[in-house]
Amino acid sequence: MKVVVGGEDNLFKTIKGALARTMTGESRAQAMGGNMVSLFIGLLIAAIVVLQVFIPVVNDAIASSGISGTEQTIVELLPLFGVLLLLIALAGPLMRRV
Repeated sequence: MKVVVGGEDNLFKTIKGALARTMTGESRAQAMGGNMVSLFIGLLIAAIVVLQVFIPVVNDAIASSGISGTEQTIVELLPLFGVLLLLIALAGPLMRRV
C-alpha cells in the first residue's frame, strides 16, 4: 500500500477551505436561513394553537363554570398569560439571532 503525501495535503487544504467558507458566511447564511424558516414555521404553529384553540377553550370553560369572585378574576387572566407566553416565545429566539 502506497501513501501519497501530496494527495493528503490537497485533501487537508480542501477540508480546511470548506470549513473556512462555512465559518465566514458563504454557506452559513444558507444554514441560518433554513433554521430561521423552521423557527418561523414552529412559531406560527404555536401562535395558531394559542390563538385558535387555547383561548376559546379557556373562555368557554370559564363561561360554563360556576365560579365567581376572586377565583373568576384569576381564571380570566389565563388567556392573557397564554398570549404573553406566545409573545415571549416569538421574541426570544429572534433576539438570540440578532
